[in-house]
Amino acid sequence: MTSQGDKYRGAAMLDAGNFVLASPAGVNLWQSFDQPTDRMLPTQDLNQGGHLIAPYLEKNYSAGRFMFILQPDGNLLLYTTNYPSTTTYSPY
Repeated sequence: MTSQGDKYRGAAMLDAGNFVLASPAGVNLWQSFDQPTDRMLPTQDLNQGGHLIAPYLEKNYSAGRFMFILQPDGNLLLYTTNYPSTTTYSPY
């Protein structure tokens, strides 16, 4: 698979949409569900400190007008942004 073939066992796209890299021992080393960017899929979790940023347009993935954040204290906040900057307004 790579020049570091002994580090990874393989990769798989699971039915739920999660892309996973596994070690030779079968341990998940990385998975896309741990790194959400602009969408959430069923069965995917948003970890504390995680955030989603809406794309500007359907085919323009620049940061858009909304940011959704699960703060470390457990509060879930929706921010609007001053597009095209990333300055946020007060949360909802």
